[in-house]
Amino acid sequence: MNGAGKTKETGTKARRRPFWTMLQGLCVTVPLGGCLLTGDNPEPGLDIPPAYSAGPRNPVAAEAAVPPLGWWRAFRSRELTEIIEEARSANLDIAAAIARIVQADANARIVGAALLPIIDLNANAQHSQQSKTTGSSSVVNVSQSGASIQIIHNDLTATLNASYEIDFWGKNRSLLRAAEETAVASRYDREVVGLTTVVATANAYFQVLAAQDRLRVARDNLASATRVLNLIQQRLQAGTASALDTAQQESLVNTQRAAIPPLEQTLRQNRVALAVLMGRSPESVNVRGGSLRSGLRKRVPQTTLAAGIGDLHRRRRFDPTDLPWWCAARQSRSTEGQAGRVAANLS
Repeated sequence: MNGAGKTKETGTKARRRPFWTMLQGLCVTVPLGGCLLTGDNPEPGLDIPPAYSAGPRNPVAAEAAVPPLGWWRAFRSRELTEIIEEARSANLDIAAAIARIVQADANARIVGAALLPIIDLNANAQHSQQSKTTGSSSVVNVSQSGASIQIIHNDLTATLNASYEIDFWGKNRSLLRAAEETAVASRYDREVVGLTTVVATANAYFQVLAAQDRLRVARDNLASATRVLNLIQQRLQAGTASALDTAQQESLVNTQRAAIPPLEQTLRQNRVALAVLMGRSPESVNVRGGSLRSGLRKRVPQTTLAAGIGDLHRRRRFDPTDLPWWCAARQSRSTEGQAGRVAANLS
């Protein structure tokens, strides 16, 4: 009786064991289900105003004021257009951004391969030839040309394996979606790099023009101050001027002369920056430049200027140094002040 009772109790425990295993698995699965992410994208929460203070209030007029993609052609400068076009096609930052797009696409394909079945095919071929006295084979080739009889053995094998991982928790699909979104983001990065390159190239070219204008003004001021110094020295020899007047004018001449090297360095730096943006060595780039006063400002329509200002406000933080006409106005004020100082010295 005791043996029968123990046997019955053991069978009951054996029948209960699968039930407890399934219950434990269910208890682990339910909490893990709360860790699954939904497919809804989080809202960025960006507060976009209906109109900007520097642009038109009418949405139709604001849309019409946006400059075209080739806005640099409105300046009607052949050299500026050639430099920007070459920078768009040969800039190394843009090339690196394109390479990142290719890399992101390749990573997306690699990650997506986990959702496909894995098929493995192995094949093996073996050929052996041995003496009849050392082994046996199913294929025998008897040759009477030698002292011993040779046995030839051919062994061909092939193995095909196929496996597939069930993406029960959605891990592989989530990784694929993340890789695809990264590939999309890399394309936006390429557009940002392209826009930044074009703007940096245009700014560098405008800085070259501004530096050339400032150099011309500085050299004219130096020439004027030198002529005034010669007049004062002649007056000193005639006894109508003092040594103090000569010393003051010499100090002014030296000040004007010292202002030229920084401007020349600024001009060289911007020319080197243009060469780097174009993906070329500085020795192989020759930027002629010109003048902001007579080269660009008079040939740009007023509608284009207004559109450019509104577009700068809409797309990025406004910086007046990005506008060539602002640089020209500032340069004109600087020229007026320097001319006033020279006239005061002459008087």
